[in-house]
Amino acid sequence: MPKAVWNYGLFVSAISNGFFLLSLTANASEVSNVSDIHAKEKISSNGDKAITISETDKLLSTTPSHQNSTNQGNQNNDLAQVTSVSQFSDVQPTDWVFQALQSLVERYNVIGGYPDGTFRGNRTLTRYEFASALNTTLIRIEELIATSTANSVSQEDLATLDKLQKQFASELSILKGRVDKIESRTAKVEANSFSTTTKLVGDAILVVGDTFGKRANTTTPLPKDETNTFFAHRTRLILQTSFTSKDLLVTQLVANGNIPNLNSSTGTHTTRFTFEPVTTGGDGVSLAQLHYRFPLGGKTTVWVGTVGLQPAVFTPTLNPSVGGFNGAPSRFATFNPTIYRPGFEGAGAAISYKFNNQIQLNAGYIGDNLNASNPGVGLFTGSFLSLAQLTISPSRQADIGLTYVRKYYIAAYRVTRGLKMRCGNNLRK
Repeated sequence: MPKAVWNYGLFVSAISNGFFLLSLTANASEVSNVSDIHAKEKISSNGDKAITISETDKLLSTTPSHQNSTNQGNQNNDLAQVTSVSQFSDVQPTDWVFQALQSLVERYNVIGGYPDGTFRGNRTLTRYEFASALNTTLIRIEELIATSTANSVSQEDLATLDKLQKQFASELSILKGRVDKIESRTAKVEANSFSTTTKLVGDAILVVGDTFGKRANTTTPLPKDETNTFFAHRTRLILQTSFTSKDLLVTQLVANGNIPNLNSSTGTHTTRFTFEPVTTGGDGVSLAQLHYRFPLGGKTTVWVGTVGLQPAVFTPTLNPSVGGFNGAPSRFATFNPTIYRPGFEGAGAAISYKFNNQIQLNAGYIGDNLNASNPGVGLFTGSFLSLAQLTISPSRQADIGLTYVRKYYIAAYRVTRGLKMRCGNNLRK
């Protein structure tokens, strides 16, 4: 038994020695080249050493390290990416194209924006930004050549421009295409920029009023004015709609607010309010105006309306106090009711022709809208007003109006028996 153990120990020792020898052999094989180099250097004495060294260099050059091969590959790729100036993504201030354009810009004062008029080349530009500046420079040089200052452009600068233009030909072509598209879109937007728009305008008038004195009409049994102080209002909502930005559709809604007709108390229509509605009905809302204005050519304007088409809408009244909100509160201070007030809500048409800034002609026909919508009476057989006015404005401080009005009014009044009709025919020049 002890002998067997001893033999086993010898066997293990032999195996261990075998592993050790194998490892030594492997290490020796790894450094055999270096050993050979040193051995050859010792053996060679007159020329063999140089040959061995060159063979070693050849060996090292044919087996580069992984890091060196990677760096060399990156350097080759980088050099391949910058073989042409046209492949740069940005233009640096140190590039010759940048400096050449800077010189041209400052020499011919092409690009403004800075107080000193200089092109400050201290920032990197993209190729398209550079192409935009180059395009501006080309346009400026073309303008100089087209004028008498063509001699101020030197041949060297023209050669530089030609070289720059060739260098950035693709960017200039793309830029021109984009500009053409933008101009086309801009023209389309300008041609169709207006959409139907409705503007809401409103106002409210609160009235505290009273009248006193003798009545103007003494034929009534009440010789004195017995009006008491009253409080009323008039509220309007006006819808102004435009379809083409040159036309206007007016829709006016009015809440009467019981503003009284003072003619019954004072005996004269001159005490009536300008903003007094034609019909009274408490706080109910009624349609006061509905008319449409549109241009017909460059000098003609047309009005068409079914409600509230008054002469003051389409004719200059030559009175700055006209207006129920900003103008005079009473009809006495507004205008001559015989000329510009038909006495009914108008439905009809009107036209204005402007010869120039000093002369214009206005004409219109208005019928009673109540009769106009009645097939039994119609627009032309009931009450109507026809008007023509030539307005001359020799200056901003003076206006002259020559007006012709024909008014036919059918009114009803009570007599002792029954209801009678009265017709009036007024002619004013």
